Amino acid sequence: MSQGSCFGDALLKALKTYYQSSAFRGALNKTTKTLRAKLRSLFVKEVDCAPYLISERMIGSTAQNAGAKLKLFTGPVLCEGREGNLHINRAPLENSTDEIGRRRSSKAFWYSQPRIKIDFALSLHTAHPNNYWHFFAHALPKILYLEDELGATDFPILINERMARCGFFKGAVELGFFGQHELLIQKASEVYELREIAVVCPPHDPDDYLDKVLDRFQISGDSDFSDRIYIHRGHQSANGRSIDNIDEVVELLEGHGFRLVDPQNHSLKEQMEIFSRAGTVVSPHGAGLANILFRRGAPLCVYEIFYGNLNHSCYLDVCNRYGFTHVRAEMASTRGKPTSGSATINIESLKAYLKTLPAL
Repeated sequence: MSQGSCFGDALLKALKTYYQSSAFRGALNKTTKTLRAKLRSLFVKEVDCAPYLISERMIGSTAQNAGAKLKLFTGPVLCEGREGNLHINRAPLENSTDEIGRRRSSKAFWYSQPRIKIDFALSLHTAHPNNYWHFFAHALPKILYLEDELGATDFPILINERMARCGFFKGAVELGFFGQHELLIQKASEVYELREIAVVCPPHDPDDYLDKVLDRFQISGDSDFSDRIYIHRGHQSANGRSIDNIDEVVELLEGHGFRLVDPQNHSLKEQMEIFSRAGTVVSPHGAGLANILFRRGAPLCVYEIFYGNLNHSCYLDVCNRYGFTHVRAEMASTRGKPTSGSATINIESLKAYLKTLPAL
């Protein structure tokens, strides 16, 4: 291979790495999504929600809590099963999502489907149906918000089948979180026709209703224990992110009293028990860090390692809410997209942090 060819390959690789891990990629993707949405709007006209919106109001608001937005629609309204989007006569209904994440589809129905007819339900559909963090922070609070607003604990709930297949959802069912509610597991191919449907838009940041979720599970931190845990991403990780130098990381952490925990290998109840005893957690940024919620009420230090421009502050917000210590670190390098590629943990930075921990 010629020297020029090697240089060209190296340059192409460097440009690709820069693109996939830079703010430029994020800005370009955002612009592309905006353009696609505008093009879709030209060909797929959304229905004005005003004639079908019975009520739009804030619920659960107090002096300390901003509350959630409740949108109550009347129809008949069609709810498709793939993304949970609402339609009127097969045309998408505007302003009808939970406003968490972007709308994945605004396609009209071009074919006939049998309809399952019911009077009323809460939609638990979301843009992130199989995400552990969004399940606790955004999906479950919707139920408690509406229970308090309606004074009822037995209304039906529409559940995306992808959420229903997740171990954490099954664990919540086993632990009795849903009580008397009828859980309607909606397949992607199914269409529900509802006389009325409730859509709750929870706040993005942790609030009092996240506390109520944890209260219902009856879980809090056990200050008698201060275990050291590294959250490991196994091969079953939902998005495929991995750590290239994991063997070196494991050797270093085990020398400081850490144990590896892959949340995928544990039931929801087991995760609650494990992390309620965790005094120190080291982890790459990811949904597994949602387990720090179960340490509420006891001391915790979180060493969170971020991938490139994937730097959501959700776990910092949790730490601030519950008085945990949060230490931010960056990967030494990343390969591929930050959301699904691999990365190398900065060993020197990790060593420096471990030196700050008390001796065992």
